Amino acid sequence: MKTKIENFLKYQIEFSQKEIRATWVLFFISIGIIILPIIYKNTFNDPATITSIPIHVIAENHKINENQLNINHFYQSNKKHHDVPSSKLSIDINTTDTNNLKKINGIGSVLSSRIIKYREALGGIHSLDQLDEVYGLKDPALSELKNHINTNNLNVFRQININNITFKELLHHPYFDYNDVKCIFEYRRKNLFSSYEQINEILPHLNKKLVAPYITF
Repeated sequence: MKTKIENFLKYQIEFSQKEIRATWVLFFISIGIIILPIIYKNTFNDPATITSIPIHVIAENHKINENQLNINHFYQSNKKHHDVPSSKLSIDINTTDTNNLKKINGIGSVLSSRIIKYREALGGIHSLDQLDEVYGLKDPALSELKNHINTNNLNVFRQININNITFKELLHHPYFDYNDVKCIFEYRRKNLFSSYEQINEILPHLNKKLVAPYITF
C-alpha cells in the first residue's frame, strides 16, 4: 500500500523523494490531530475514569483545574452515599409514611404518595407482589423498594365484612369493580356468605390469593 502511494506521488504527481517524505509526515500529523482529541475525550470526560486517577496526576499532566476535580470527587462520593440506602434499611409498608419511603433509591414524592394511597385504598398490604399494582412503579425502583420493605405488622390490616359492607364502600376497594359488587349484593339478597368459596363461585376471575385476606364473614 505504501509503495503504491509513493509510486503515485513520484510518477503521477512528480514529487521528489523529499516531498514524498514530507507528505507522509503531514499524513501522520493529520491522523494524530483527529484521533488524540477523541482518546482524550473518552478517557478524561468519563467520571468513572476521573475518579480512578489520582488528582495530582491528571492536573499536572493535562492541566485540569485541581479544584474542579475535587468538586467532582466530592459529588461522586456524596451521590453514592445518598442514593444507595443502607442494607439494614427495613420499612414496614403498613405503618410507614412518605418520608421513610423516599429514603429508598428511586422513590420520590410522587411514587411514595401513590404507594401510601394505594395501601389505604386496599386496607393494608399483605404481599410484596401487590406493589406491582401501584401505577407508575416499575423496575429498578420497584425491585429496590421490595428489597427494603416488609409486611410484618398486620395488626393495622383492615378487613371487609362481606355481609355488612355497603355497596359504595365495597365499590371503593381496588379489587372490586361495579359488576363484581353488583353480583355480591345480588347473592346477598338470598344468602349470606360464610366462606370465600361462595365468592369464588360467583366471581371466579378474582385472584383468591390477593383478595381472600381482606374478606371476613
